Amino acid sequence: MSFRNAYQAWLDSAALSPEEKEELRGIANDPKEIESRLHQMNIHVIRHTTQAFAEVVKEEGTAACRQGVAICFDCRNHSAEFAREAACVMAANDIQVRLFESMRPTPELSFAVRKYGCKAGINVTASHNPKEYNGYKVYWEDGAQLPPKHADAIAAKMKELDVFASVRRMDYEAALAVGKITLLGAETDEAFLAEVMGLVNDRACVARVAD
Repeated sequence: MSFRNAYQAWLDSAALSPEEKEELRGIANDPKEIESRLHQMNIHVIRHTTQAFAEVVKEEGTAACRQGVAICFDCRNHSAEFAREAACVMAANDIQVRLFESMRPTPELSFAVRKYGCKAGINVTASHNPKEYNGYKVYWEDGAQLPPKHADAIAAKMKELDVFASVRRMDYEAALAVGKITLLGAETDEAFLAEVMGLVNDRACVARVAD
């Protein structure tokens, strides 16, 4: 599909709010801006990608869905919003979610995946692009970023699934209320820090620079 056709498909979709459609109409005569927008992060891209990831997790079986996913985010543009949207899609697919209540460092996401025996993880962050721009990183049960086999499977699913019609989404507050989303906070922080400090091999050096 050309970017022009994709632009029209987005305009025609019932999934977009009136405000989103108005924003798109405002760039109708700017082909470069349209093409740029269609390659950027937004909640619809997040939902579509997460639905594809959910399909991969579900193919691992019901036990994998019970193991669930851990989700983390940083301070980039819309990170908290994107992480919550990812959680809502996973919950709608009957995959348990452990969502950090606020931003955390990437190593803590890897730790949480292993500590809670999750099947996978999502981190709304980016490494090499400008700090304002966001990314979407996926992890497997070992706490490392996804191996090629599963990464390729997600990419294939994204091609199969319609960006709007294929997405399942559950209301955030409803998912919290029924326990499909669990928030992670201080307890996980303390366990993570204890694990890190347990690896220190020169406590005197740490004490000298701890401030």
